[in-house]
Amino acid sequence: MNNDIDGDGKIDNADAELKKKMLELQIREDKADQQGKMAWAAIMMTCVFTMVLLSEFVSIERITAMAQAIDWFYISMTSIVGVFMGVTAYATRK
Repeated sequence: MNNDIDGDGKIDNADAELKKKMLELQIREDKADQQGKMAWAAIMMTCVFTMVLLSEFVSIERITAMAQAIDWFYISMTSIVGVFMGVTAYATRK
């Protein structure tokens, strides 16, 4: 790993600070990417779950019996998506 960021042949405090800022930016970007993937996974899970519930493989009695758990599933998945969108919108305004 090359720590001489400015290419002057010397590693000084400016190089260390720049390297630190670059690392923090990379970590922030990786975190945002992972949060985006988590939101997309929540959207996909919600869609697939809805398709399964509407299919002929699941009876109305089972859906009725699991109604409260199904409600919590939808609330939690949409909360993940909503928080991601809200945080993303807030971060772009800063």
